[in-house]
Amino acid sequence: MSTPPEDRELRELFAQTRVEDFGRTPPFERVLRGRVPSPTPWRLGLRVALAGGVLMLLAAVGVLTVLRGPRDPDAEALALAQQVSAWRSPTDFLLDIPGAQYLRAIPDIGEVPRWYPLQ
Repeated sequence: MSTPPEDRELRELFAQTRVEDFGRTPPFERVLRGRVPSPTPWRLGLRVALAGGVLMLLAAVGVLTVLRGPRDPDAEALALAQQVSAWRSPTDFLLDIPGAQYLRAIPDIGEVPRWYPLQ
């Protein structure tokens, strides 16, 4: 039984790729000893640039924090509490039920409530 030509071509391509990969891969013993080639100069420059960018960002945040000055945490908490308590839900009107004033009134024992219908 013979192999189709497409399979032979595919095997040849895989063999060629394997040879190219082995040419770029360091020997296993060298990897175990820790002698992996150092990064290329442009990658090293990229790493330095990224580290410098992060340091500049941290410095900018620090400067802005210092320039902003001390904050009064009590005033911020009060402002936040006022904002939260003033907020009304768009569906808040659904909670207003007819006769809600009767539920809020607490009658005394022996007294007829003003809202009670007399016969």
